[in-house]
Parts: sequence; structure tokens; C-alpha cells
Amino acid sequence: MLRSTMILPRHWDALAATLNVVDLEGSPEEAWRFLVYRGFAVDTPEGARRFMDVVNESLSEQESPVGAVGPLLRRMAHERGQDTRHPADPEGHVSRRLWRLWQRRNTSATPRAA
Repeated sequence: MLRSTMILPRHWDALAATLNVVDLEGSPEEAWRFLVYRGFAVDTPEGARRFMDVVNESLSEQESPVGAVGPLLRRMAHERGQDTRHPADPEGHVSRRLWRLWQRRNTSATPRAA
């Protein structure tokens, strides 16, 4: 599910695209694990808690979940306090493909009926 941000999709970097393709509202824990996998976060219990808090605040401050990514990007950049430039990912094509592969990899196999 793509969400709009203040950044036009054609100008997305990999972090903005990733935050737009993950399901922040429905599965923020999975979004966190994917951000760690992509190298945008370090997997610590405190980092995960902070991320969940920022996601919840960003979602609650918006009238709808559509605008939550922009504030989330700003807060993540502020908290990291480091260079936040990432490779370009216009329209989120790379991030979307990686997210689909991630979801498929993490979906448990359904046992076949004999």
C-alpha cells in the first residue's frame, strides 16, 4: 500500500520508498524488521520501541494514515542524527519489489492436503 508524502514519488530515495511500501498501520513490527533488513535501522529493543512510538505518533497526528510517512521520515532523520541520503528509488520500484519478496519469504508455507 503506497502512501503519499510531501516528497513526490519521482524524487523518493530508498528510505522514503521503503516507508511508503511497507504496511505501517497494519504491521509496524514487520515494517521495522524490513527497515532493519534494508539497513535503515539497527535492530535493538530500544530502537524498535522508539520506531513503534514514532509510527503511532505519526499515524495519530494525521487525519488519515496517508500523510504519516512525511513526519515519520523527519523524525527518523532527526533521531539518527546522521547523513540521511540514500540511493534514489523513484516511484519505489526497487523497494516495492524487495517488500514483496520479503513478504513471500516470511509467509509460512501452507501444508498441502493429502
